Amino acid sequence: MAFSEKQKPKRSLFEDSLGCFMVYKRQDDALLKCKQEGPMARVFAFEYSIYYPGQRQYLVSTVQRFWQWYKKQCDVSFYELIPQNRPARLYFDLEFYWKTNPNVNEKDLIKDFNDCVIEVFMEMFGVDLDPEKQMLVLDASTTTKFSEHIIVHLFDNHLFPSNTSMKFFIQQLKEKMLSSGRCLVWNVDATKLTTLFDTAVYSVWAACDRQADQFFLFSIIVTAVTIIILKFLFLIELSLSLAGNKNRNFRLYLSSKLGKNNPLVLAKRCNFYVQKKYPSKQQIFLDSLIVPAKYSTSEFFYIPITENREYLNIQKPKTLIVPTQVPSSSESLDYMIGHGATSPFPILEQHVIAINRYALNIYQ
Repeated sequence: MAFSEKQKPKRSLFEDSLGCFMVYKRQDDALLKCKQEGPMARVFAFEYSIYYPGQRQYLVSTVQRFWQWYKKQCDVSFYELIPQNRPARLYFDLEFYWKTNPNVNEKDLIKDFNDCVIEVFMEMFGVDLDPEKQMLVLDASTTTKFSEHIIVHLFDNHLFPSNTSMKFFIQQLKEKMLSSGRCLVWNVDATKLTTLFDTAVYSVWAACDRQADQFFLFSIIVTAVTIIILKFLFLIELSLSLAGNKNRNFRLYLSSKLGKNNPLVLAKRCNFYVQKKYPSKQQIFLDSLIVPAKYSTSEFFYIPITENREYLNIQKPKTLIVPTQVPSSSESLDYMIGHGATSPFPILEQHVIAINRYALNIYQ
């Protein structure tokens, strides 16, 4: 079992009344159980072994029951799984390394970030965003790295229709930063200048190419025919698997990355609770969820897209329309990379894993 003896949940009639509490090894199985449990159920991913970095399992529970257990834990590495088809709050993962950015002024950088977000909201929706009142800021910074999570609470509890529908807003925001020279930082090895929320980006197609190349290096010991056939099939499978998996994982409040001790806590600079000086941990947890514990379909915040994908300047955001099919985006999202059997070709998957087991780990 993935839970330690100390972490194993103790059964009680009260907690049982709050919903299920089940662990699955496969993301697909967890999502299926979540769907069966109804709209109050959620999936939480967790890392559990330093010997298998990136490997994760999935806990299905209701928000209420999960919190009853989670609040008693320490040294955990939990992530909220954000399904591709669930309404979601806009969120950002901000980070940069102090060593490669010695001249960065943190306050100026945050101000530039807020200004850019304000400008894009006004240009796209005619909405005047107030970062001080509408941004919940969580901090996990260390002496080597600046790290913040920002969860945006839009006016009247409006939400984006889905995680993937944020792609167009993110693209516009990134373009504004690059064109104006604001919110730009050097990456970890100072080889690339990126936007503040772009340093942890993981490209689906770049991953596909890297993993395919790793497989190819091993495959040279096989016959030429096998190389051609397997690499061709593997590329197809891997592309479909990665491109089709639009679910994301965002680290939870009070959780650290596995093997580290810097959990996300309420940032000192956060003024989200200025009217309520001492919010409870439960309130912060609920407000930090990307998919709210409760939401109404009437509160969707729709994104205007024209045929040439240029943004409209519309003053009535409640009347905006979003396409039913929105391309996936992996930009500016903090999610885990690791083992997850989600392949549409399970037989080929098992074959590839079998021949790579003692040579290369194609999932890392």
